[in-house]
Amino acid sequence: MKKYIAISLLFLIGVLSVQAQKKAPAKPARTVIINKTNGTSDSYVLSEVDSITFGFSESVIDNLPVPEKKDLGLSIEWATFNLGASSEYEAGTLVGWGDNTLDCKSQKLFYYPTKNPPSTLIGTDYDPAQVVFGDKWRMPTSHEFQELIDSCTWVWDEDNKGYQVTSNVNGESIFLPVAGYRNGEAVSEGTILNGYYWTAMLSGTDTHAKAVVLEEGSTSVKSMERYLGLLIRPVYGDYVVPLTVSAAQQGAAGYTNTSIKVSFTGDKKGMTSYGVAYELVPNDPTTEFDFKSASKVAKTDIPALDDVTLDVKGLEEGKHYRALAYAILGSDTVKSRDMVLFTTDARFVDLGLSVKWAKWNIGAESTSEYGGYYGWGDITGEVVSPYSNKYAVGNTSSSIAGNPKYDIAVAKWGGHWRLPTKAEYEEMVSAAVSAAWTYSESGGVKKYIATFSNGNKLEFPYDGYMNSSCTEKSYDTHGFYWTAAATTNQMPYYFHMSGPRSRSYTSTEKYMHLFIRPVYDEGLPPVTPEDPQDDTTAEASPAVDLGLYSGNLWATYNVGAKKETQSGVYVAWGELEEKISEGYFKENYAYWSADNPDHEGYSTALGTNIAGTDYDIAHVRWKGDWQMPTDSDMKELRDDCTWKAETRSGVFGYKVTGPSGKSIFLPCAGYYNGKDLISNNSEGNYWCSTMYMFAREYQLGYALSLGQDIHELSRYSRKCGCTVRPVKHKK
Repeated sequence: MKKYIAISLLFLIGVLSVQAQKKAPAKPARTVIINKTNGTSDSYVLSEVDSITFGFSESVIDNLPVPEKKDLGLSIEWATFNLGASSEYEAGTLVGWGDNTLDCKSQKLFYYPTKNPPSTLIGTDYDPAQVVFGDKWRMPTSHEFQELIDSCTWVWDEDNKGYQVTSNVNGESIFLPVAGYRNGEAVSEGTILNGYYWTAMLSGTDTHAKAVVLEEGSTSVKSMERYLGLLIRPVYGDYVVPLTVSAAQQGAAGYTNTSIKVSFTGDKKGMTSYGVAYELVPNDPTTEFDFKSASKVAKTDIPALDDVTLDVKGLEEGKHYRALAYAILGSDTVKSRDMVLFTTDARFVDLGLSVKWAKWNIGAESTSEYGGYYGWGDITGEVVSPYSNKYAVGNTSSSIAGNPKYDIAVAKWGGHWRLPTKAEYEEMVSAAVSAAWTYSESGGVKKYIATFSNGNKLEFPYDGYMNSSCTEKSYDTHGFYWTAAATTNQMPYYFHMSGPRSRSYTSTEKYMHLFIRPVYDEGLPPVTPEDPQDDTTAEASPAVDLGLYSGNLWATYNVGAKKETQSGVYVAWGELEEKISEGYFKENYAYWSADNPDHEGYSTALGTNIAGTDYDIAHVRWKGDWQMPTDSDMKELRDDCTWKAETRSGVFGYKVTGPSGKSIFLPCAGYYNGKDLISNNSEGNYWCSTMYMFAREYQLGYALSLGQDIHELSRYSRKCGCTVRPVKHKK
């Protein structure tokens, strides 16, 4: 059956524009100008154009010879010659990735095949092999090409300019000619003796797809720009994914979290990572899931069971999300067919105002509880002092709204929560239907209830206030609520209710303990509860003497952190700067080069121990005697201390107690591989200053790995982003 190509696709490669061209000053003639991808253009006087018809033309791919199938004893049968060729020694057509016309020369990515390309061309109308030959012909996957590389002997044929590829399984062979690659109209100089073959798989970045590059002494899978013209060697057979994954939500979503069960069917062998990708449902729910940009919960262990439940955290309250499960097998990514749709619960009620209001107070779990009493500006909720200078220490601002140092709503609830301003209380009171403030007492809780024009209600429990020591309650028939605002002399305002129609604002001392009703401000950047992160510090932490035999003194917190529960910076081994936005890849690792033929491109210039050198981030930032720990330092910490898993301020980690009885806390902050933060708040990975040299020399660094009941010395690729806990050696 003949294939047809819409002529509109060919013409719209250029830009269709109607321009006014002046033939005479008095009467400019309007023309239609069609700009072509080859740099030329056609111009027509508009008065001469009767109509423009978008139709179909004979396809350039009709009547191409169909190759025979060759069984090499592998998972798929291979074509005996390339797409566009008629014999095995003929190179065939250089084609852009996903160009089913075989004729596009544009260098604009959105023609190869779309602006948002699929992760694989298999099963789509963009697979040129399927479009041309039909039946079960298609482009090969990167996994299938890798199988061809690994399972065959490759011999260069100088006469025919290509490789004779002979199966190590059954002795059958195919020939792969080389022809360089095309960039625009011309074949790039210097590539003619190399072979470039497309796979059907998109690369890690949307601008590139995976290709097999045949160079002298090297055959490998690499990423290349989609608009480049490469050869295609078709394969014949069904695309069988060795592993499938599915996702199912476990129970209802919480305020900022949910649980997703990932189920595996098939062979997990070769799986390097798996997880859950999730994103907010866009305004147009039919929009394709953006897997590349989606947030991810990633795991690198191969699970023993076929069902694994992953916790998704850090979500926004009251939002609609969609999620899918995925698994990475070599260079292929397998995704669940159906997405999980869920909506997070919300502690707020929308009253139609500038901010949303919490349904209950801080310290409560529902409207049937009063909540706690707190001093103004105390984010711990634990300060009890009759002195105002013990509260909001260091603050000079007239408002602490959203300030993580002083706003307890930020510290306790995180996300977009903060203390309300005096103006927001006034807005809320003004918006309430004046006659609808009612009194209620249910479940032992006294409360005033306000009704708003949209029908929603807000309940304010009242039970007085507590004194500075939180030992004595006063005015238990009144309600007292802190605002974020203060007078010029640091006397904070509070909202006072003494009856359904009696509401006022007064200032008082910071040491008084009142209720707090947060507001949800979507314009406020979200933060993690009780862990307002600042990883820009270069100040050294206090040193802790754990009583170790070596005399080593350990830092209280990580490089880039300000307290023990913070992750600090994530750095690649030997680098000095964090690069979360760019990602942690081999290609952007400072000490890797594609031109280096040794050790898979990793440099040996740093030596095998960077402690105390210019490559040691602990030494460079903290100076003095601080340095990264060696593997021996980590072994001593592991073997001579008591380890206890615990959670502090919502951060999971290990309390490490030495022979002296003193301890440090190591948060499980995960690590970065590419752009994915893997196992945050469940596993930890701390760099050592020493390389692992027993295998893959100069490619791996020692690291202390933490997990559930695990604290062992391991090794990671030097390109990964891990945390650093410094140490001081005994002099």
